[in-house]
Amino acid sequence: MASYRNDPYWTTARWDGVDANGRAYLKGERIFLFPKGQRGNTVFSGENAERESAAFESAKFDESQMTGNW
Repeated sequence: MASYRNDPYWTTARWDGVDANGRAYLKGERIFLFPKGQRGNTVFSGENAERESAAFESAKFDESQMTGNW
């Protein structure tokens, strides 16, 4: 499957913060980050991060199947 520069990715939080759904996360916690684009600089943590990651991977797989980029 193709990857693009601004695809969201898993990373470790460098500081405490609050995600897009209002959940507080701590430095060192695993977060899912959308770096740019329609959801620019949006962070998800906890169960919401798992859900967003699964939705992105599903869309990425669908795109590869529909365009033949596997």
